[in-house]
Amino acid sequence: VDEADDGAGATGQGNTARLRPAAGAHAAIGLEGLTPQRDDVADPEARQLMRRIAARNPDARIIVTGCYAQRAPQELAILEGISHVVGNSHKSLVGHLALEMPQSDLPSRDRSGRAEVFCSDIFLEEELRPEPHLGSGGRTRAVVKVQDGCNANCSFCIIPSVRGRSRSLSPAAVVEEMAELVGRGYK
Repeated sequence: VDEADDGAGATGQGNTARLRPAAGAHAAIGLEGLTPQRDDVADPEARQLMRRIAARNPDARIIVTGCYAQRAPQELAILEGISHVVGNSHKSLVGHLALEMPQSDLPSRDRSGRAEVFCSDIFLEEELRPEPHLGSGGRTRAVVKVQDGCNANCSFCIIPSVRGRSRSLSPAAVVEEMAELVGRGYK
């Protein structure tokens, strides 16, 4: 696993006992690729990076998640080597999907560009749920997401369409999550 996440990814969900970090993206068997919001430069660069990783490591199982995955899942699903496209609406599934990738299937898997897509209307999300942080992975700091989305709908901004309406954790939920994290050794 090559994790580049804010704690919501495969290792951030307490799966460190079964997943281990790779030396880098090209050496990973499972890869979680976070994608940026729309940008005329970032989209082609993200696709190029995914193609490069798939070509250099044919055994990699690439899970793409993030704003690009939420905005254009079918565009990413046709890329060769991508096994799953997970929008922000289903980001909590990433750890489970990574653990469900059977090692025995890796060399013979279909790389034809028919990734499984997990994405739904982000506007259906009405509450922000705490991110699971079941293992520290050796880290001393955890990220506690207290708010996501935006209600402003500015004409130039894509945030509401990929992150949904503004949702926040209650102050009590934030305090509870922070106390749990400190109890597990986070600083």
